[in-house]
Amino acid sequence: MKIAYFGTPEFAVPILETLISKDNIEIVAVITQPDKKFGRKQETISPAVKISAQKFNLPVFQPENSQELNKITKNLKVDFFVVVAFGMIFNQETLNIPKYGCINIHPSLLPKYRGASPLHEAILHGDQETGVSIMEMSAKMDAGPLYICQRLKINESDDINTLTIKTSLLASQLLPETLSDIMEGYLTSVPQSKTNISYCKKIKKEDGEIHKNKSAKEIINMYRAYKEWPEIYTIQNDKKIKLLEIEISDYQDQAGTLVKHGKELFLGTKTKSIKINKIQPEGKNPMDAQSFINGNQALFK
Repeated sequence: MKIAYFGTPEFAVPILETLISKDNIEIVAVITQPDKKFGRKQETISPAVKISAQKFNLPVFQPENSQELNKITKNLKVDFFVVVAFGMIFNQETLNIPKYGCINIHPSLLPKYRGASPLHEAILHGDQETGVSIMEMSAKMDAGPLYICQRLKINESDDINTLTIKTSLLASQLLPETLSDIMEGYLTSVPQSKTNISYCKKIKKEDGEIHKNKSAKEIINMYRAYKEWPEIYTIQNDKKIKLLEIEISDYQDQAGTLVKHGKELFLGTKTKSIKINKIQPEGKNPMDAQSFINGNQALFK
């Protein structure tokens, strides 16, 4: 079985490496996003999938745009394109290239949470389960017919990091057999339901801001969803303050206000207050709550 693999972030790495480990699978090309510059020093960072592929001496392509992507794909002679959080749109001509089709992995129970941030959305909504969908790609985003949907429980202790790992490992377990079954004609796709369709957006930096109308539970869910990026923050005296470690308390204080009870720091919400254990004021290093209180006594008068 010959496969061209399309993927970019860490989520796509375990799936790629599982395919590489299979004796009946040959990865003929890995296509990923271009390297990008990050931070004040503008350091060049390669996609996680590129780093993984290079460990196995696989040919890596990094198209800058759809025209370059089309040039790469039109010459590929493969059974499948496997697409996992790649980040570029395929036209119908590209979808028609592989012998058995383009297979996409999406970490939600489609048609729920089509789009860029399904795991974040599940956590934000306080969902108790998510899942992995393996589908036949179509020209419309995340709307192709489904080969398989597997459910996965979300624990209250899960955050975006743990849930990313869990769904990636589940997809890794499901994909090899799914591909074989498609090739051998044992598995056919079925159209997605036309009801209960929902979408999720691309996350922006400002999504991490805590507003006064949020409950304690909603803020905890934001913390779990945005732990990696953009992180959650409150605005106090026109300064951004990141909340790095938090939990729900039994106190109730004015929504949006930082308060102290003894030596402990809290943020009031419309329900119970949030206890802050670790905090990072704008332009400063992370610190514990006591250090913040000691250095900002004027806030609490």
